[in-house]
Amino acid sequence: MSSRSLGPTLIAIGVGIIAVPFLVMFFLAIGPLGWVLLGGAVIVLGTVVSLRESPGYDDVDRSSRINCDDCGARIDTNADTCEYCVLPGKPERRQTPLLSPPDSTTKGLSGPLESPPV
Repeated sequence: MSSRSLGPTLIAIGVGIIAVPFLVMFFLAIGPLGWVLLGGAVIVLGTVVSLRESPGYDDVDRSSRINCDDCGARIDTNADTCEYCVLPGKPERRQTPLLSPPDSTTKGLSGPLESPPV
């Protein structure tokens, strides 16, 4: 072991020798109720950070999305192609640009349902 790699190790050990007794005294001072509160706060914070970083989370406004004409997936209104129709290992189904979302004058899905002609 060279002296270059021993320096950071000795620094870490020194910080540990100084910090550990203070941490022990802190935990003894806050008592069991403090342990539960501190542990619960760390669990909640970890859960929030994990959910925020998960791939399913995005900050996109849900009202600015439309359904793909081919597969029905929710996609951004300004998307040129549907990212779900063209997947690796899947034949390309969609090369044409998507239609623009319906304007407020059309009924869309909010109109009355009618039975199909027989």
